[in-house]
Amino acid sequence: MHYEEALRRCRHAAVAAFVSGALTAGVVLFAIFSGDGGWSGDRVIDFFADPWMLIDVVMILGLGLGVWFRSRFCAVSLLIYYVLSKIVMVVEFGQVGGLLVSAIFVWFYWRGITGAFAAHRIRKERDENYRRVPAWRWIGGSVAAVAFLGLFGFGFFLMMSPDAPQTYVTDIDTTPQDQIDGLREAGIIRADEQLKMFYSEAVFDYRKAGNILTDSRVVSYETLDGVQNIYSATYEEITGIYLESKGHAMEDTLAYITYGENEDGWLYLILSAERGGDEDFLSYLARRTGLSLTDQNGAPL
Repeated sequence: MHYEEALRRCRHAAVAAFVSGALTAGVVLFAIFSGDGGWSGDRVIDFFADPWMLIDVVMILGLGLGVWFRSRFCAVSLLIYYVLSKIVMVVEFGQVGGLLVSAIFVWFYWRGITGAFAAHRIRKERDENYRRVPAWRWIGGSVAAVAFLGLFGFGFFLMMSPDAPQTYVTDIDTTPQDQIDGLREAGIIRADEQLKMFYSEAVFDYRKAGNILTDSRVVSYETLDGVQNIYSATYEEITGIYLESKGHAMEDTLAYITYGENEDGWLYLILSAERGGDEDFLSYLARRTGLSLTDQNGAPL
């Protein structure tokens, strides 16, 4: 392989990465802005209806830029990242769509690897003054590689873990049955009541903290110092529903309810704004109680 061919392979792989990043960005933006808060009922579209998916776009474009400049680390990482992303799709949906297109991208990325390594080898053969990559760059690259693979592995672990909660408010149809059973086994909801809506702000285990609407009451629970605390109020006991702050893609919505004759009881509600789930949760609560959602001063919203 001559040097020009090696450069051409790197550039073709980089362009493939740019195309992949652009397509992913388009799908994510379409999923986010289509339907009600990105909620369409289509599993594939809903999977991409998450602003955090734009990190995937940044990763692809960044690695592609590195391949353009003949980075061997970026070339290898790009192929690994692409293959792992397809594995995630298989785990999530049980199949990979567009096998031919996927094979084409893999082919370009593999050629990018061969081109990057060949370019460095040829330069070394041609130029007696060609020096290897300085030690500090190898160290920096190694740290970046570990961080990159660690972040991806962490995300993959969360997707595979049955205890990891959803990132959005779920209802009876979208809450995994094993999580509903787990909530009952933990004593968070009773065996004789039906879950209506659910959101857990925990990262690893949905049983650590969350908020639930059942057919008879509101439940809020948290784990402090290893002790689980469960609070609840029936719909008939609730005297007010208040919005403290409206969330967005990067921050949860904060609300609370008051209950009791003197409004001396209250429950704090932390809800994801993703797919409009916070609004659905509070709307259901308002319908069941016959109360209006207000701000903290009591003004209707």
